[in-house]
Amino acid sequence: MALARGLSTIQVKRYTQKITKARLNELEVEWRKHNKYMKQKGMHDMRYEKFSDYLDYCFGKVKVTKKFEPFQAEVSWRRDDHREKYPSAPLTKPTHAVDHSWKAEESKKFTVAPAYNKGAYQVIPRDDVKHIGK
Repeated sequence: MALARGLSTIQVKRYTQKITKARLNELEVEWRKHNKYMKQKGMHDMRYEKFSDYLDYCFGKVKVTKKFEPFQAEVSWRRDDHREKYPSAPLTKPTHAVDHSWKAEESKKFTVAPAYNKGAYQVIPRDDVKHIGK
């Protein structure tokens, strides 16, 4: 299939978009939002001081050349004098055991059953079990 008349595969002319006053005002609002968002995120170096710099960024005239630098921890958060400063913070687990035997004894006094014509369950004393379905 041939190309349409006036088109070629080696066309290198770039289309330049004309900016209207309304679009310029919209871009200025977006520039302010961009700067505010970058300030909120703590990325102060990604803000644009001049509106013309932001326009160049929007229309692809400027490439962002930012290299990734991994975070290097300078000082450990754990200090050597931590034990002296906070002597009451042991690193071992507590040695005392909690007695849960009372739960087994107490649960023998109750039963769990669905309420009459309902979907929820209820806890009923053992002596009232005969009245469950009534």
